[in-house]
Amino acid sequence: MMREGRSWSGRERNCCFLGTQGGAFSDVSAISGLDFPDDSRALAVGDWDGDGDPDLWISNRNAPRLRFLRNDAAPPGSFLNLRLRGDGKKTNLDAVGARVELRLASDGKRPLLRTVTAGDGFLTQSSRWLAFAVRNGARISEVKVSWPAGKTELFSGVRAGGRYELRQGSGRAEPVNIGQPQPPASPAPLLPPPASDQARIPLITLLDIPDLVFLDLEGQRRPLLPGRGRPLLVNLWASWCVPCLEELREFRERGDELKKAGIEILALSTDELEKKGNIELPGQVGKFIGGLGPPIRTGRATGDLVAFLQNLHDSMVPLNKPLPLPSSFLIDSAGRLSVIYKGPLSVDDLIKDIGHGRLERKERLLAAALLPGVSIESQAIKAASIEAEAALRFQYGLNLDRLRLGPAALKQYQAVLAMKPEFTEAENNLGLLHLRAGRLAEAESSFMRAISLREEYVEPRFNLGAVYDRQGQLDKASALYLDVLRRRPDYARANNSLGVIRARQGKRALAARRFEKEIEVNPRFAEAHNNLGQLLLEVKQDQAAETRLREAVRLDPLYPQARMNLGIALKRSGKTKAALEHYLEAIRLQPRFVEAINNLGRLYLDEGRLEEAKASFRQALEINPGFTPARVNLERALGNP
Repeated sequence: MMREGRSWSGRERNCCFLGTQGGAFSDVSAISGLDFPDDSRALAVGDWDGDGDPDLWISNRNAPRLRFLRNDAAPPGSFLNLRLRGDGKKTNLDAVGARVELRLASDGKRPLLRTVTAGDGFLTQSSRWLAFAVRNGARISEVKVSWPAGKTELFSGVRAGGRYELRQGSGRAEPVNIGQPQPPASPAPLLPPPASDQARIPLITLLDIPDLVFLDLEGQRRPLLPGRGRPLLVNLWASWCVPCLEELREFRERGDELKKAGIEILALSTDELEKKGNIELPGQVGKFIGGLGPPIRTGRATGDLVAFLQNLHDSMVPLNKPLPLPSSFLIDSAGRLSVIYKGPLSVDDLIKDIGHGRLERKERLLAAALLPGVSIESQAIKAASIEAEAALRFQYGLNLDRLRLGPAALKQYQAVLAMKPEFTEAENNLGLLHLRAGRLAEAESSFMRAISLREEYVEPRFNLGAVYDRQGQLDKASALYLDVLRRRPDYARANNSLGVIRARQGKRALAARRFEKEIEVNPRFAEAHNNLGQLLLEVKQDQAAETRLREAVRLDPLYPQARMNLGIALKRSGKTKAALEHYLEAIRLQPRFVEAINNLGRLYLDEGRLEEAKASFRQALEINPGFTPARVNLERALGNP
């Protein structure tokens, strides 16, 4: 909700309730002046202006972030303030937990009660001065303190309208004089900021842009960053967007300044994002774009590129709104995103921003702040800063990994671990990238380190088992999978992986039980259904196999192995037309799937379609000349009269 700019409180006004006689409450929100339409979070109470009555500070999630409310409701002298001090032995010095009972001579039966608290509200610590409402000149008959250790103590010398300190063991109140604090500045008028279609967002964390592509105006793929070494502004525009064309016109008119500054502009049209080949821009727009010269290059954005830039924006900017047009992304000479511009940008700002990426992190922090100020030097703040940047880079690595940009994701995980070596998830994900790339030694090292960092973290144990599996160390892999299941019996994929090993070891009954267990704990895992179906095919339980394989295809229609296995089961039961459809779909999904191509040839051969069978077997051998079943079947087809 926060990232979408919505109010957590539903834009409700603040409420204030007044306690009345008989234990009831009255809603005095409007008359008290507390009914602000703020998204308020914390309320702190304390006598800020020194007149004895409690004032309020309110912090909000939206603007204004802080409000001061001075209490002028009661006449002077009608309050009594007490501060308690423990002895530091049996009671803490701040006397947290102590309770004061105050009795007035005019009302001896009904005491006024206050307790010293700590952390007395959400994100709040109010003043530990206790305020009592008493009439000016009222006589106080008794002040009794119940200390946290269990003893009570009476104090004398307390008068209405005063401020006193009560020290444990003294029995007498000591008057306290405090200076008047500086009143808060007079509030400025709370006017909403003027509406603007422009935003300049200098970034503190500079993220590397991976190797992406755009299309030239003829529809050919081109690298976004063919050579690092000079700043690049990626500008998104559209032919129907008048501000976009005005911005491009300014780029052209100030081209000499931009060239002198060493910046290149890549203006990418977002017209017809998904269309292949060239696009037809409206006549005048096409002529205008054709007249743009250096330092402006032109081209077309792809849907994938726009989605990547939107995702990158959302990871850096809290309000995840769709990018407007125009939008621009300044990439520094090292290939890192430096500044985001939403709406038309200022060329003067652009030229100044070229150096933003060369600033130190602290300088970038100050340059990115919306208000002038100084950065607080504190180890806690530095640690929080590292924590925030590591989390941002880790999330960016996840996004890159989902986009199958493995080398770029690996670089981010390595950067995270350089900043925060104990970031276990980053170490585990780094190992996964090594595993997918076949770097088994590096993967093993990452997973073992992740396990050493967090003993209870199960995932790297499972992944280390996959490394040993790939290395052929089946006993070590099995031991790890069993350890994972001992720690987490419902861990997804562990039973399936163990079942695959048991099948390779020829232990079909054990393998089947593992696949069944996987389906029990993870019923939507298509691979387990397929593996059990394939095992059932091997033992000639064709009807049971067909049931499992149909379920695998239903769960994952794009699973070529399940499609082929289902084709085998259907062919065995005489459903050759359906089998043919599944073989063809498996090959469509995976064009170099030699097993499926060979099985398709066998179906053609059994149906007497010799030429189609020969073509299938030859196709399989072209892909894999060493695939013996296709060679045997081709010889059989060639020898068939």
